[in-house]
Amino acid sequence: LDRLRAALEGVVQFGYGAQTEDLRAVEDMVISLPPGDPQRAAVETMVTTALGEAKTWEGKAFLCTQLRVVGTPACVPSLEALLLDPELSSMAVYALGFMDYPEAGLALHRALSKAQGKEKAGLLDALADRGHQPVASDCIALLGSADPLVAGSAARALGRLGGAAAAAALQDVRGAAAAAFAEQIDNALLGCAEQMVVAGDTARADALYESFYVSTRPFQFRV
Repeated sequence: LDRLRAALEGVVQFGYGAQTEDLRAVEDMVISLPPGDPQRAAVETMVTTALGEAKTWEGKAFLCTQLRVVGTPACVPSLEALLLDPELSSMAVYALGFMDYPEAGLALHRALSKAQGKEKAGLLDALADRGHQPVASDCIALLGSADPLVAGSAARALGRLGGAAAAAALQDVRGAAAAAFAEQIDNALLGCAEQMVVAGDTARADALYESFYVSTRPFQFRV
């Protein structure tokens, strides 16, 4: 742990173009810790503390990637604090998105209502990748967003989350959608249909697929 502490002192000051020995030392120690190792909690605490002390974007971004590996619910508040930071949001989303703890999903969901633009889109993608079903209602509402990036991310998320309600919401907005958004919706609808098949809801899936066969949708979607 003394070696880690010394390396982290360098990481909190690390900037572009600096020597990377300290980063490699931290990464090697974090990766080498097996699950259940009694030192993992102490290592997580030290990395989380360093994240709060880091002076540069490069240092903070690196520490987020380390918490993705060693993080537990204990570090979620520190990462959540970065979710609305335009420069660090994507790194915090990256770390939380891969944590197999409900606390991480809840943190991402809490930030959604406060985020804008690409940060909001990134949160939607991460929540959908986690299969965080409570966000489906938010996605349905965001299909009407004036920001095409957010609306498109909401459609993609619904396609991954699936369900009859998601499919119905996508179909409701499909008719008036501009061409680029309509294509995103079509992809999402096919995602919903695929999940219906997996869930055994073949009647709804069949009806959804049939709507593509008889429509004027682009050739690749009908195929």
